[in-house]
Amino acid sequence: MTSVITIEELAERFDTLLFDSYGVLVNESTGLPGARELIDWLETSGKSYLIVTNDASRSIESRAGKFIQQGVPVPPERIVNSGCLIPRFFDANDLAGAPTAVFGSSDAVDYVRQGDAQILPLDQMSEASVFVFADDTGFDWRPTINRLISVLNRKALDSEPFILLLPNPDHIYPSGDRAYSVGAAALAQMVETALHRLFGDVAEHRFIRLGKPFAPIFDQAFRRGANKGSAVMIGDQFETDISGAVSYGIPSAIVTTGINRLQTVEELSALPPDIRPDFLLPSISLK
Repeated sequence: MTSVITIEELAERFDTLLFDSYGVLVNESTGLPGARELIDWLETSGKSYLIVTNDASRSIESRAGKFIQQGVPVPPERIVNSGCLIPRFFDANDLAGAPTAVFGSSDAVDYVRQGDAQILPLDQMSEASVFVFADDTGFDWRPTINRLISVLNRKALDSEPFILLLPNPDHIYPSGDRAYSVGAAALAQMVETALHRLFGDVAEHRFIRLGKPFAPIFDQAFRRGANKGSAVMIGDQFETDISGAVSYGIPSAIVTTGINRLQTVEELSALPPDIRPDFLLPSISLK
């Protein structure tokens, strides 16, 4: 059963607070009500907290700078994003030197470069063996995806192996007041749907996902020193933030901003266990 809780009660009950970014603390343009005061309080009190975000479009330093612009001064050392998982993935899978096509921002390209990949321009994507969907910006997505599907179709027909990597599994994110934008995962799903239609359900034709709700990003958070035995995930999306916490074995709290539309404990308690939060956090504002 989901229960109502305040941010102060969460801070008292748990050693570490893990926050999603968009929809919880900020939208694309500004901080959400109470976010600045909350971060100031956490920093002043010395409370352990991390921002655990699926964003792979910015470097940690750039993301911290954006927080400052949004009026929520989060230090770089408090940020864990899915972009920083990309070099680790390349290293763990011996992909140094792999010809790679990167769909996303220049910061996303830098993350892949840190994995010692051979970066190819998108007009040479047919020569790539790894395809990283890091962001929905930095390329004209409609003609690019059409070409990508054709490239992957030829590779599959020729039994040429390839790897599809999706650091950010968010399909949608808040971009302003009552405004939303599609994420890289929505574009990746188009590619997966096309490949499924062409070849059926083939595991190698699905993207490997790194961010929430999948374990790698939580592993990275706890490598930063967060206490898994006393941590709580605070988010706005059931399919990523809450599902990820449940599958990872840590408690979760849902906010009433961002993507979430459910506002009562009755509605939340009726959800399936794999996306049911432990707590409803009506506001991140301090009393």
